[in-house]
Amino acid sequence: MTIARLSAYVLSSPIDPPKTYQFQGNSRNIRKRDVILVSVETSDGEIGWAPCGTSTFTKWKEFNEATHDDIASAICDVVGPELVGEPIENIDSIHEIIDETNLPDYLRWQAKSVVDIAAHDVIGKRRGQPIYELLRYDVEPTSILNAYPSSGLYLSPEECAKEARRLFEQGYDMYKYRAGLGVERDRRVIDRIRSVVGDKVKVIVDAHAWWSLDDVSYSRSDIRSVVEYMSNRGVYWVEEPFPSDDYESYRLLREATGMPLAAGENEETPGNLVNTAELGVLSFLQGDVKQHGGYTGCRQAIQFCEGRSVTYVPHNYATQLGIVANAHLAAAAPECDFIEYPIYGGEGSAGMYPFPLASEIIEPNLTVENGRLTVPSGPGLGVDVNENAIESYPYLEHQTITYL
Repeated sequence: MTIARLSAYVLSSPIDPPKTYQFQGNSRNIRKRDVILVSVETSDGEIGWAPCGTSTFTKWKEFNEATHDDIASAICDVVGPELVGEPIENIDSIHEIIDETNLPDYLRWQAKSVVDIAAHDVIGKRRGQPIYELLRYDVEPTSILNAYPSSGLYLSPEECAKEARRLFEQGYDMYKYRAGLGVERDRRVIDRIRSVVGDKVKVIVDAHAWWSLDDVSYSRSDIRSVVEYMSNRGVYWVEEPFPSDDYESYRLLREATGMPLAAGENEETPGNLVNTAELGVLSFLQGDVKQHGGYTGCRQAIQFCEGRSVTYVPHNYATQLGIVANAHLAAAAPECDFIEYPIYGGEGSAGMYPFPLASEIIEPNLTVENGRLTVPSGPGLGVDVNENAIESYPYLEHQTITYL
């Protein structure tokens, strides 16, 4: 069973009318979400699928190395020919071959991630096993995970509280929202959430580094002040209060406030993930199989966290295919029992833009009941990719975000 072909499809899910978000010092008009879907076909005609770990938000600001077309072209035109004829079960060899290409680091890791996921999908289908059974960690797999809803995109305090209550009533006991409305307004958000759901919900605050970017700048004293305030109100963790490589700021904030901190999604490599965790200042390490080398690459981060005071929590802010890919890792790995679950418009939330491609990309839809996600138990990823979505969501050339 050898690799015969790699294909990559760049898709767009339009947001019409565009959704505008106001936050500290700026306004952004979001017009679409782009997705890259990758398939690996074997000489026997079997097909494995993978989502690509591209992002149109913070990652593009940090890396700014490639467009979606560049990534798709690298996968199809550079990596694809090099892998033709390679046995699909030789996953370590596949990683080595991709490493030998002349692609920039970021593109090589994108390619390694998607081929690794798709290869596991094919192998699981061939063996009749879900991926979480292939990964062989030294624990019994857990096929039901706590799903924490990830939403609250720059809402008013009242809207955020309303959303938190609605999700709590649906059975979720965690809630993540995006902060960045200004220090005083950020304080009012957590106050309103607590007034509505009390201590029944673990509240997570995602600053996704925008507190520290030039166009949305909080001073260091502002960041410390608002994090202390959140700590006093029992926030479960604060995510990315600084860019991912600002290690000293993470250390100083943790020492000053005691707040559990989370980061990792914007690290370029699994090695960088481990390096970040080794600093000893994070409580949660957020790797992602879509961008950190697939299941093979994320293994070293999982193993580092085992038995330590940092918990591996899969990141996902993309489609349900991305959730599935990360869920198999969480199901297999020790000490990893919850996963990020984005809530988009149309799922009972006023806080996020509509993103129908996110759910339409797979069949059947994922099952979440009382805040618990059942990991698909069928062979491979355990879901079918809806190939009709490739035709239904053609790539749109216009910019994803415009600044007002």
